[in-house]
Amino acid sequence: MSTHHWQRKFLLLKANKPQEQGFILALVVTNSVGTLTQSGKSFSKSRERDAISALIAKDLEGLRATAFNYVRCDPSPQPNEPAGCPTARENSFADGQITFVPDVTRCRAGTLAEGLASTDTALGGTSTLAIPPTLSGVSLRGVSISRTVSATGNELAVKYSSLSSESGNSPVYQQAIIVPESTGWCP
Repeated sequence: MSTHHWQRKFLLLKANKPQEQGFILALVVTNSVGTLTQSGKSFSKSRERDAISALIAKDLEGLRATAFNYVRCDPSPQPNEPAGCPTARENSFADGQITFVPDVTRCRAGTLAEGLASTDTALGGTSTLAIPPTLSGVSLRGVSISRTVSATGNELAVKYSSLSSESGNSPVYQQAIIVPESTGWCP
């Protein structure tokens, strides 16, 4: 660009009236405030999604623990343990360690997860998680998390989805496959 072009631009800026300069300043400030407000809303939605993911992770860990404990025998006798535990402790090469006594028929059919689901009503169908009104200072009012568990063969398929919240946040979807530890102890 020529020097003449820059001189013309400078004169146009210099010639602006103070009212016009004030309008431009107000427009810049308004846009900046709008950007900051939008950034704050996005941060709040992100914290809500993180809280939802934390609740899902906590519930999933409980399901994993249930699957791990299915037909488990501790080294010392426990109340309500599977019927095969005393024999497993006597015959175990792993003295003092945790053993499992899966049902031989289910092992052969490859249906241990189905057996687990049939013994624990929490592991079948769809349910809604209990959600506190706040978690780590994040409001969860209006949030609902649905969990669906289905057993097929030796696998538990777990699917989570959150429903719309008051914040207008997008739904959170997560899924996992859990295989009971006892499958490794099938004869």
